[in-house]
Amino acid sequence: MFIILFISNIFVTYLGTAYVLNAEPFWNPPVFVPIIGMLLGTSMGSVAMATEKCLDQFSSHVCMLETRLSFGASRYEASLPLAVECIRVALLPIITQLSVMGMINIPGMMTGQIMAGTPLMEAVMYQQCIMFMVAASSTLAVIMMVGVNSF
Repeated sequence: MFIILFISNIFVTYLGTAYVLNAEPFWNPPVFVPIIGMLLGTSMGSVAMATEKCLDQFSSHVCMLETRLSFGASRYEASLPLAVECIRVALLPIITQLSVMGMINIPGMMTGQIMAGTPLMEAVMYQQCIMFMVAASSTLAVIMMVGVNSF
């Protein structure tokens, strides 16, 4: 689990800080450390939910998996419907969070930047980038975790 979180969050943080936020250098601590902290905090919950759901699905659907395997399905073909369900359930909180961002809740980072005097459009841009980075890192980590557990 640690390696999956490390790979997904470092990759997304690098892409976000280097290419989207244009931090020079990308490992600049005032930018890099808070962003990777936010990504790790969110993706850990998604990965834990995916792991629990995946193990639960496979233990409760053993007969279905054995039947598919006995009829000649590969491991991938037999476990794909269960894996898709695990990914869907694990990413549901992230998708819900993205759908209400800015309308119903005003995230803490954006509020802090506005109170510190950052122009409103810049604060909104940073918050949108962070939310998309959170969604990307969680999605990558969940897919990797379900892939390790399933296949």
